[in-house]
Amino acid sequence: MNGCVEYANVAARSSLGLAPGERVGLPDSDPLTWLSWVAHRRIRTVVDRDGTQRTIIVASVDRIVDERSNVRLAGTSVQATQLREAIAAAGITTEPVLVSGETGTGKESVARAVHESARLSAPSFETVASKSLSVAALNRRLEVRSSTGSIGTFFLDDVDALTRAVQRRLAQAIAQDEVRPRLMASTRVDIEASVESGVFDRELFFRLNAIPLHVSPLRERPGDVAPLAEAVIRSCNARSAKRRVETIAPDALDVMATHGFPGNARELESIVERAWHACRGKRIRLDHLPEALTRPSRRTRKSVTERVDEDALEGLEREFLLRVLADNDWRLGTVALELSVSRTTLWRRLRRLRIPNPRRGRA
Repeated sequence: MNGCVEYANVAARSSLGLAPGERVGLPDSDPLTWLSWVAHRRIRTVVDRDGTQRTIIVASVDRIVDERSNVRLAGTSVQATQLREAIAAAGITTEPVLVSGETGTGKESVARAVHESARLSAPSFETVASKSLSVAALNRRLEVRSSTGSIGTFFLDDVDALTRAVQRRLAQAIAQDEVRPRLMASTRVDIEASVESGVFDRELFFRLNAIPLHVSPLRERPGDVAPLAEAVIRSCNARSAKRRVETIAPDALDVMATHGFPGNARELESIVERAWHACRGKRIRLDHLPEALTRPSRRTRKSVTERVDEDALEGLEREFLLRVLADNDWRLGTVALELSVSRTTLWRRLRRLRIPNPRRGRA
């Protein structure tokens, strides 16, 4: 087969931007999409009734657009390329992985990409907020995993938030092989400095840091802004049967490239999703971007190098969701379908962002 995709189903062709009847071509035509589908085991070789062998892409739109790794791992910079190579290498083992990076860089997406590319990976991927984990809760999880034979990935978000008691218990669990087959964790702080200052357990750090993966902030790789934005547009297009945006105007892209994105890939996603929704043509223009980007104040420019403000990011997400709700007359079933999430997930977002529903009982 020489690695050539000979046939792609409707969902795959839509994500690739192929016209009906257009040849799919070699993976070089879109290496990111190809790598993502390979990693998610969506490429299959099948034999037709007449004995013809061909490769098809088995893809569901929900899976493609719901997994942020497809977007956040985009990029052509040296850092992005090296990270994808490191993810592929990490997939062939079950050693613990420690993903570091600033807020919004996509650390959980990286962990999921490792999990789903691992040859020995089980389907389950359990994310646990470290700040809410007690020793008793950790023991219960370990007992359940042991009794049920669950061998999926156990991902600790913001592992630096663990109490010292939980740190010591976790280090013991790793040493005694109680977390099988995979433990992954993320941190947004300089955890080595925390070890030196005595805040973080040294033994746990060495055990978690078997495979270190670092996600560079977006301001250090401005060349990735364009491919990341294009990946978000493809994701938005795949979610909607009503609208298709093809590109971003050069002047709008120039503004985005100089923004710096203190919120990293998460902020970029929110901005492009809002612009996509505001766009009624084929191209996202400068006036589709938030005013904070097109008319940055002195305070905004200064904040590029400062720590991301979580409230600001939530504000972007809230504004985007309000626009989608308004466009769909607050019909939650329709909104959930357009965003490719369940109604339960949508309700959780509404509660988290403190968005009331004036159509309650009629959605």
